[in-house]
Amino acid sequence: MMVKKYRDKEIQREICFQSPVKLDLKEMARLLCDRKSYRVLPMISHQEDISISLCGQEERLVREFRSIILRPSATARGYCLRLEEGSLVYNGNEVLHQHDVYVCYEHKNVRGLKALLAEITASQPLVLAEPDVGQRFKQQQGNLDFVATSADAFGTNSPASKYLLWQLYLVNQGWSDFLCKPLERVTLRQLRVKIRRLRSCMAFFKPVLEQEGAVFWQNRMRKQGEVLSLLRELDVALMATEKIRQQKPPSMEEQPERLAGLFRRQRQEEALRLKKKLDLSEISLEMAELLLWLRGETAKEAYAAGMADISQFLWERIKQWSRNLSALTKKYPDFSNIDELHKIRIKVKRFRYVMMTLPEINRNTGSMLRKLKRLQDVLGFLHDEYVNGQLVKEIVAGGDEELRYEAALFTGWEGAKIQEASRLLPDLWEDFCEELEIWQETV
Repeated sequence: MMVKKYRDKEIQREICFQSPVKLDLKEMARLLCDRKSYRVLPMISHQEDISISLCGQEERLVREFRSIILRPSATARGYCLRLEEGSLVYNGNEVLHQHDVYVCYEHKNVRGLKALLAEITASQPLVLAEPDVGQRFKQQQGNLDFVATSADAFGTNSPASKYLLWQLYLVNQGWSDFLCKPLERVTLRQLRVKIRRLRSCMAFFKPVLEQEGAVFWQNRMRKQGEVLSLLRELDVALMATEKIRQQKPPSMEEQPERLAGLFRRQRQEEALRLKKKLDLSEISLEMAELLLWLRGETAKEAYAAGMADISQFLWERIKQWSRNLSALTKKYPDFSNIDELHKIRIKVKRFRYVMMTLPEINRNTGSMLRKLKRLQDVLGFLHDEYVNGQLVKEIVAGGDEELRYEAALFTGWEGAKIQEASRLLPDLWEDFCEELEIWQETV
């Protein structure tokens, strides 16, 4: 049976939660509804053809899935639930599996939605996902182009909102991956990058967002990153001890093995503490609240921002950011001041994350972005080594003589690396600013 549209016409918006495991649709329906408030419709099988633009070419996908609809009674405030499981087939291969819970709602009922979302996210591990399965596949391919596809340049369905939602979905999935494997460094690193990328995009789009809410959610996302700060510091310290082991010169007879052991033990303890303390259902609910804010009517007027279209906003905004970046060393001229370097580092990271995230403004940037990446690496190294020094001081305080000796080996090795990086920094900054000026002339 070919089905093109099966959603209720009166439903305006959808939130989709994805389960990492196969859903028992009937059991999930039983958990999610009170039979007095919802009427459970029979399970239906669907087949749907989807056309998408992928790398500039129209592609055809086939979607096969089953669904159960929970239709609300008059007392259910208009929230319709839909459960789906199935797959998306592209070129004969299954490329995406669905185990989804959809919440369909009207904007007028959004204030009472949180309690329902809390019930859904507490039912089993769930993360937010793009409701449109074709767009979800394009997101997996890194092939979204919101400016080209959106007819609503400003408003609750604008490219600005969609870019932020894309990053939001990635953050929620990153938390799920991390909490499943908290002892793996890669899941932590990927999650931190996703949080930073979302925060950078929120800062970039801030002029076209409702201001009070933008500040509130920037702070909430910053706190999500801060929860992971100690774990990241221990990872950086461990990587430093591994480099000492790999690159140890003949003159260094001993290595900081006990210190590395302390780092590993503290890292494991902190990872397990976070796994026990953090609750994916609470994180998914918080991300759903952010999603509702991004779709809210309160931002609609601010989206206009005096711009003719979103492309004009993107270019005006990135030009402003690049000019501010060029002027940073006038504001922070002392490359030996770790606090000033940290402020420069934050601005550099934000600029690079935005440039890498928005394909519309990533033009003629090859050489500039390579030098920006090198500059960011050195600034990041200097910051990490400073943090390493503070961490070692705390760990060895009150320790025995052998541990203090290993700490001295560690800080001495790190100190030599810091001197070399500090020597390179002025030249790297000058090279980057020259490339940035050349790029500015092309836009």
